[in-house]
Amino acid sequence: MTRMERSRRKRFRMILVLSTVVLLVASCIAAGQTNLVYNPGFEVRSGNIPIGWSVFSGAQYIFVETEGTRSGERVLVFRDASDSVSVGLRSMPVSAKAGET
Repeated sequence: MTRMERSRRKRFRMILVLSTVVLLVASCIAAGQTNLVYNPGFEVRSGNIPIGWSVFSGAQYIFVETEGTRSGERVLVFRDASDSVSVGLRSMPVSAKAGET
């Protein structure tokens, strides 16, 4: 696999993860329910890591910034120029019961 292919795959994975988070947040808002994900807009943070979220890979490539925001005060940015390191961030567990929304 070439360097360009690895870079495209990594970029695709990051987009997929962020899209999933955005869809989860949007579905809670659209349903008029309380958001089950703590700190979904990454507004509350400790250093560059949003509180309520944990890094499982590439902490040095995760940044919370104020430029480029859409609706809040901050935006989460992944800056990863490496072909050998991936970046991963996940929310705290969300409790759910089968058959309930």
